[in-house]
Amino acid sequence: MSHRPCTGCGETELPPKLCAGCKQAWYCSRECQRSCWVWHIFDCNPPRPINTADYLALAAIKDTFPDHPQTREDYGFNNVEPGQVHMLLGFYQGLLRLGDVKPLSLHKWRLEGTLVENIKREYERLWGRNNGAYYPWFLQNQHVLQKQSNEERSKREKAQLDPALHRTWTFIGKPSSTSIEEIRQWVQDLPNHLQQCFFLYHTVLSNSTPAPQDDIWVNFGYCACTHVHAEGQLRQAYAELIQSCNFDEFCTAYTSSSLFSLFQGHQIEMSRLSIIITGHDDPCIIDVLSGSPYRNKSVWNLKQYIVGKVIHGPDDMSIRPIRPVMADYGFEKCSTKEEHRLLFDLYRKYFDQETHTPLELHNACIQGRLFEFFVGIGFTLKPKKMAKRLLRNMYPLAVGGPSLG
Repeated sequence: MSHRPCTGCGETELPPKLCAGCKQAWYCSRECQRSCWVWHIFDCNPPRPINTADYLALAAIKDTFPDHPQTREDYGFNNVEPGQVHMLLGFYQGLLRLGDVKPLSLHKWRLEGTLVENIKREYERLWGRNNGAYYPWFLQNQHVLQKQSNEERSKREKAQLDPALHRTWTFIGKPSSTSIEEIRQWVQDLPNHLQQCFFLYHTVLSNSTPAPQDDIWVNFGYCACTHVHAEGQLRQAYAELIQSCNFDEFCTAYTSSSLFSLFQGHQIEMSRLSIIITGHDDPCIIDVLSGSPYRNKSVWNLKQYIVGKVIHGPDDMSIRPIRPVMADYGFEKCSTKEEHRLLFDLYRKYFDQETHTPLELHNACIQGRLFEFFVGIGFTLKPKKMAKRLLRNMYPLAVGGPSLG
């Protein structure tokens, strides 16, 4: 006999139990209900107020950066360098996903002022010395959970930046006796595309990933990664590549849109990356690396805009879509916050899922069928009339010009 499907796992063989809070969700077992609570608390009538640790746990489970402003403040995301934000997220995932630490515990420790001490204790209890890359990173970056003035933050960033800049300089074969001021001037005088190569080296050698607002986040393929761990794996692939070729060879490949061929030529195992869907090379990263630095599709800049907004907060007006994104994806039609929020939420939801790719969205865009595409994959568009108007664009373009009759 089949029963109502479990909200958590879809099980129909066991008689389900109704959630006592919302009277809407059904679960096959108490264990299944507990495992779904990190999501369900936001749809339920919970017996306690939702706190910022709940938002953090949801972000950890979804493998995305928290965009709730107070959560970002409470748990250090506003203090971490953009290129290191994946390390902070991975650090919390170790506690909340792989460990058995509950959001309520984090919340309690934060209010008591014992967050750092208790996190250290839990990491060492769970894994001892075998605790991967995230815990050692945290031990060197405990300042992210401390209140900092702008002056303190600026001083710390400079103390970290200068040695990293010098390390990049010597790595590409330049003399170690060169001063930091001379290095800065040399980089400043480089053509833009060669500057980007140097910044990529600098980021990789600093064990970081580019921030989404940086051009190199798009041009070097980080935009094709489906989650933050994939960005870390791509960084590792670049680390192997720059050990296998010299700087001039790398720059030549980049400026000739042949970086993917350079990876293949040096037998760097791209197929081990988790951005690869099957055993075949992912068409998304091939698409980016084959177009950079001259002709990438606007869908990658759309993703750059959405991810940047998630990291910095939806109200940060310094993050704006470029003109092609405005035209192709409807933002130029927005005259109210409600309209802009509709598009932002829609594209964020799309980039959060992994069933459909950015290239599918691009194809729908250039066919002039964005609205139909979203409806076809099961997205709910409300208000429907507003969404349909905003998603209408100039495509498809006429081939060969207008008919002359």
